[in-house]
Amino acid sequence: MKSIKFEAVFGLAPGYSHNNIDVVTPADAASIWQEAARKIFEECGVYVSATTHSSTTIYHQDWGCPAGGEKTVTFSGSANPEFVKMGDYRYAVVSLVKLVKEILAQSTVTVEFWEIDHVYLS
Repeated sequence: MKSIKFEAVFGLAPGYSHNNIDVVTPADAASIWQEAARKIFEECGVYVSATTHSSTTIYHQDWGCPAGGEKTVTFSGSANPEFVKMGDYRYAVVSLVKLVKEILAQSTVTVEFWEIDHVYLS
């Protein structure tokens, strides 16, 4: 079945030009995601499950990247077309990313979507 997958990367410290001090842990970010996903589910009926990975994001130091990169957490997931419409899922993901972005006090977040071949084994 055709489906969509998403990936979103969040900084663990607010803003730019920091030294990775006072960062939220990846486990804390996962708890924030889980609670925010519950809120979005209550609003639109779609629960966005995700897998998390600790990550480091590297961009130009002139733009505020700490030496060696910024501590980040990457969330990814996919829609199960047996349970959700693709448009509803995409809306829920974007709404959730906006909410988590606000909670983590991030200036910017990019969320990417791409089409995948989805196999659901039950």
